[in-house]
Amino acid sequence: MDSRHRHGVLFIFATQIIWGLTPIVIKFINHGFPGSLLVAIRGILGAVLLFAIIIASGTFKSVLALRPKMILQLVLLGIVASGIADLFNVAAIRNGGVIVATLMARLEIPLGVMMASWILKEKISSSMKLATALSFVGVVLISYRTGLTAQSSASFYQGIFYGLFAALCWSSSGIFAKTILSKKVLPIVVTCARLFVGGIFSAVMAATTVPDIAVRFSQLTSTEWGAIVGLGIVASALAFYLYYEGLERLEANRTAVLLSLSLVVAVLSGILIGESLQLVQWCGAAFILMGIYITITSPKTQQPAAELLINES
Repeated sequence: MDSRHRHGVLFIFATQIIWGLTPIVIKFINHGFPGSLLVAIRGILGAVLLFAIIIASGTFKSVLALRPKMILQLVLLGIVASGIADLFNVAAIRNGGVIVATLMARLEIPLGVMMASWILKEKISSSMKLATALSFVGVVLISYRTGLTAQSSASFYQGIFYGLFAALCWSSSGIFAKTILSKKVLPIVVTCARLFVGGIFSAVMAATTVPDIAVRFSQLTSTEWGAIVGLGIVASALAFYLYYEGLERLEANRTAVLLSLSLVVAVLSGILIGESLQLVQWCGAAFILMGIYITITSPKTQQPAAELLINES
């Protein structure tokens, strides 16, 4: 492996560590702090920094070249993928925990391929049918948990629902992303626009639904403020920048396989903070992991790495 490929692997590996640890950071931010404000700050901050990178790299002309129809598609992508989906993902982490929320959310990968076959009439292979079946058997198994109190049971199943809904939003937004990327719009421009629109959407949601916003801000500790700012700077802007730098140095197939590392990091980090699954749930997790692995390694259905990453959160 030459130095160019080594740097590519290091860049992608760094993004996977960052994104794998992101759910833990979200979980430890005060649950009383509205998810809409969290998503708004993260999205807008990440978009501003990515926009600075776009200007510094000399690719701003591609932004000016966007047509009205393309701008509308970017707005829809931002609302669904970085607005609604991210809000449900935060709720899934807070209610279901890091492990369950991450596994549910990553169902976006097989779901996205299935939706592409239905909506875009793309052919689907037998291996993808197997991946989808494994994934949904996994959901059923991971939803089975005994020994919960009424309150904890309600919270757990809310986490399952929120995670699944986030996955559905991300997979459907992948249809928009596929259309936009086919028009040769730079992935970093798509991501910047998506984060900005999602951040604005969430800010409007917070302004219309959250009372005493100033009080909510004042209740955050300095550590929690640092975590929120870090989500915007590191998990959104820096991680995506490193990803695209890595993508230029690696083949899409190799990059796609590396994308599964964030899921592994998230599950392991959840275990380290004391989360646990019952035996049946671990079997469900294994089914989901197998389904995702088959999806991203299937040569007939493999998406370009830029498309797979358009919904990484």
